[in-house]
Amino acid sequence: MNNTTQCTFCGEKATAESDFSFLFVECPICGRYETTIRSIVWKNKKDGVASYLYHNNSLEAKNRDYNFYYFMGKYEAFVVRQEQYPFSAFLSTEEVDAFYPKTFSDRIDKILLAISKRTAYVGEVVDYSVNEMTSLLFVNRYDEEGKLLDKQKIECQRSHLANYIREKNYANINYDNQSKLYFVELKPDGWQRIDELQKNVSQYAKNVFVAMSFAENMKPIRESIRKAITECGYIPRIMDEIEHNHQIVPEMLYEIRQSKFVIAELTGHNNGAYFEAGYALGNGKEVIQLCNKEKFSEDGHFDVKQVNTILWDNHDDLCERLINRIKATIN
Repeated sequence: MNNTTQCTFCGEKATAESDFSFLFVECPICGRYETTIRSIVWKNKKDGVASYLYHNNSLEAKNRDYNFYYFMGKYEAFVVRQEQYPFSAFLSTEEVDAFYPKTFSDRIDKILLAISKRTAYVGEVVDYSVNEMTSLLFVNRYDEEGKLLDKQKIECQRSHLANYIREKNYANINYDNQSKLYFVELKPDGWQRIDELQKNVSQYAKNVFVAMSFAENMKPIRESIRKAITECGYIPRIMDEIEHNHQIVPEMLYEIRQSKFVIAELTGHNNGAYFEAGYALGNGKEVIQLCNKEKFSEDGHFDVKQVNTILWDNHDDLCERLINRIKATIN
């Protein structure tokens, strides 16, 4: 059943398809996402989800395979769904929380980086719809109970943030009443701040690159790693979940350079994981090694055995120990 609806998170006009168990939505601002009917309203997370989807789904849509979408709901349901739709990626509430800015300066930095993704050249003026600008600026649309705020309160937030960005000379942001659009132009100070963020990626990065086998039997381990990363306030980046139009190796190396640190899961002697860990170390990245305890004892490589490696018995054990290691070693 196909119909036109209002996006649950940003409120924009969207198309929806439902089979009475799952709801699939295509929104021009949030991009493509799917959830189980029962979990469609993340009551206290809708503002976070709206901004996450805009900054990570909609903004990157031009670099994604058209079939890509985020799944929100129970992980067990996602596993079943992914067998039919392999281009999907699981989105947890923890990952949304990890991405959402914790400070005002972090919010401004994320806004500037997002504007730069839309800007093709210096001096270009880019237009944004009202709902798009609301998601771009991480504006709260809902109260603590998930009810929509008064329009004036939402507009007040947009206005204050736009004024601040103008006053800092980061960008011109102006609203046109006739077209109902915002027009944005990055200024020299804005481009300079973006350069600083990109040059000092290790300081500001929240991404964590995960090097591991994509074998079917490793899926529970993948989710334990994902859970540990998000609980520590970081964002997992796993290569088969990153859609792009480039050759895979340059894209992978780019992701490693953009990461705060790297996790290398070495069970089964995955050659790719060894390569990625070595490249990360060569770029001055902290690398946390993981391996199944039994496999490590049987055939762990001599060079790897010289490194303090997390040896796990099961996925719960791995998650707890990885959380502890991240908190102990990563600033």
